[in-house]
Amino acid sequence: MPGTFTGKALADGTLAIAAAAIYTVPGSTVAYVKSISLFNDNAVTQTILLYLNTTGTARKWRRYVLLENESVEVLTGGETVVLAAGDTIEAVTTTASVVPFTITGVEET
Repeated sequence: MPGTFTGKALADGTLAIAAAAIYTVPGSTVAYVKSISLFNDNAVTQTILLYLNTTGTARKWRRYVLLENESVEVLTGGETVVLAAGDTIEAVTTTASVVPFTITGVEET
C-alpha cells in the first residue's frame, strides 16, 4: 500500500552556537527535504556548519559564511535530501539566535 505524503514546513527556528539537531525525521517516516533557507540577521558575519546524521554519527555536509542580511538556499537545482526515521540535520553558527532557518519538504508515512 502506498504511503501518505504530506508537504509542509518540516522545521524552523534559529541556530545555536553548539551543534544541535534542527530537524529529526519522526519514527516510521521517510523525509524528502526540498529546501533549507538560512539568513543572517546580525551585523557580525556568521559561519554556519551543517551536518547530516544518517548513520548515528554527524558528518560535516555544508559550510557557509554569511554577511549581515545575507541569505542562502542550501539545496539548489532541484536537489533533494532523502532521510529515514531518526536521521537528523544538525547545525551550528557563530552567534546564537541570529540565524533563522526554515526547512521544507515532504514526509511519507
